[in-house]
Amino acid sequence: MSGMLISLIIQIISGAIGGNVAAGAAKNIDLGTIGNTIAGAIGGGAGASFSVC
Repeated sequence: MSGMLISLIIQIISGAIGGNVAAGAAKNIDLGTIGNTIAGAIGGGAGASFSVC
């Protein structure tokens, strides 16, 4: 169980970082630092939930 939780946390953190990197590469989709972080974290968490099942 704890392995799944650690995996989820890693996916959320890497998603948050990826959201900021993607926004830096494409200026027209920039939501600001907080918006990019939240959007990336949600995307990372959603990706993790599908990969764990």
